[in-house]
Amino acid sequence: IGSADRYEVELTTSRTLNGTVSRTGSGGQVRFTDLTILDLGGETSFQLRITVYPELGEMEAFSQIFTVTHAAVAQLRPDTLLPGETLTLRSPALLPLSVTLYDAFGNIVTDQHGSLVTLVLDSYTPPSEEPGYLEMYSLEPRLDGDAEAEVSGSKAAFGSAAGQASVEIPIVGDYILTLVLSSSSGTPLGVSLSLSATITCGDAATVHVGTIGPAWGPIAWEPLVVPLTVVDARANPVTTTVTEVRLSTATGAEVLTDGTDELGCRTTTQGTGANAVFSKCRATRLPRDAAQYPLSRTLRASLCTAGGGCVGTAGSVDVVVSLTAPAVGFAYQWCTDPEVCFAETGDSEACPCVPDMTIAPQDADEYFKAQPAPILIDSRGIRVPSSYLSVTVSMGELSSL
Repeated sequence: IGSADRYEVELTTSRTLNGTVSRTGSGGQVRFTDLTILDLGGETSFQLRITVYPELGEMEAFSQIFTVTHAAVAQLRPDTLLPGETLTLRSPALLPLSVTLYDAFGNIVTDQHGSLVTLVLDSYTPPSEEPGYLEMYSLEPRLDGDAEAEVSGSKAAFGSAAGQASVEIPIVGDYILTLVLSSSSGTPLGVSLSLSATITCGDAATVHVGTIGPAWGPIAWEPLVVPLTVVDARANPVTTTVTEVRLSTATGAEVLTDGTDELGCRTTTQGTGANAVFSKCRATRLPRDAAQYPLSRTLRASLCTAGGGCVGTAGSVDVVVSLTAPAVGFAYQWCTDPEVCFAETGDSEACPCVPDMTIAPQDADEYFKAQPAPILIDSRGIRVPSSYLSVTVSMGELSSL
């Protein structure tokens, strides 16, 4: 072999040999100092082929077979997601998540058996820009279940061997999640992976009923104000569909009606929102004797499962409402003359009117000429703050309810 022969080296497999693979010899010798195999392609055993190009022709020689293993773990890659892909699921969102460990060169790492991969919630953005979204619906973004997986071989799976996911994201919104690799003792290994997830609401499952009104309190025989929210199985407001809801009594002892249906009241959520309000529904067939009040009754809000008649219902929720006595008549008020009030207080409007149950209807005209309208009262003579009933007065005639 001459002193200026050319030497070339390559692998006997299809993998790539990195570094300077061609050198000129000196004195029949050559040294390759920067050869590396970065992408192992799942192989561990390799052999080099050295080709010498002297003046009279080429010659080949082979190295001994040697072993190359992966470098230190440097990456976590999800098995079912493409790089940068957002995980999109409906609530209740079970994460079908598993990751594989790799080194910096893309080789699968198999020496981390027993290490731990922990799923951490980094950030959350609610689905609505409306301030106080979480507080409005009493929601808390979180991860439920076992958010820690042990590495076996080269993988860590959040779930059972049968494929049952162990982590759930119950609350609707956009999430940034981070997978963190640590040793079996919990020491971070400086390897992590960030994932994006979007959770949307599930199917309507039940109804949440708000504070029943009106503001001064529910009154028997008068329209109730019943705000409600249609939610999925994890209490997220269902904003993807219009939902019909029925309101009835739980016992069926009294009729709850809006004047069109004697079996209850019906309404739908507004647009594609989750909220609705019953505002014309009245509890009838109740006693009018004020001595029997306050009276508690159980209302039942249900999702309609059959179109048209709203016959089938599901996801029912019961709520107890306390009713006050209904109006059964009216009484007049006695008011201080404005001039007298001004003389006594310096303000003609400072003297409030006082209900006077002794004023007879036949005497009311004289009193009413400068007095406010009569007030509604229950059977005990206590004022009823109704917005449903009103008293009309015609001068020279008896007032009517």
